Amino acid sequence: MKTAKNVKPTPKAATHPTVPPTLPPRTGGGRTAGSLMSTSPVIVAPENSLKEAVRRMVDEDVRHLPVVDAMNCLVGMISDRDVREAVGNPQEFSETTDRDDGDEPTVASVMTRDPVAVTADASVEEVAQTLIAGRFGAVPVVDDKDRLVGIVSYIDVLRAFVPEA
Repeated sequence: MKTAKNVKPTPKAATHPTVPPTLPPRTGGGRTAGSLMSTSPVIVAPENSLKEAVRRMVDEDVRHLPVVDAMNCLVGMISDRDVREAVGNPQEFSETTDRDDGDEPTVASVMTRDPVAVTADASVEEVAQTLIAGRFGAVPVVDDKDRLVGIVSYIDVLRAFVPEA
């Protein structure tokens, strides 16, 4: 006969739930680009100097600027990556003195033309897919006439999926 001294203890059941092999898909809760976007993005025009665009990026602490024409139609995008490829460190470039010879590069010379954009009714999942597919940090939001109405960054999308602490 076994006594309590000789019986090996039965392992305790785990007190934490096990993680299922695949997690259920998370959704953005029916949110749209219109509900995520910044409605007053910092913008530039194609004829602005690159230095002016970089100063706006630095002053406003943004990494993406929609480029719009006089009718507020989206004609391009300029990112900090575009700036680094064109002139090096954006901070240093913004602090240099303006050139007197009129040979300053313009936004048009550096911007991405005909950028990918979404409409305000695009789902958060569509926005996320657009950002991932294009390896973008932000995507402009336009109306049916290609007029800029906002911008959605990857941080805006993440906030739709993960509540802020």
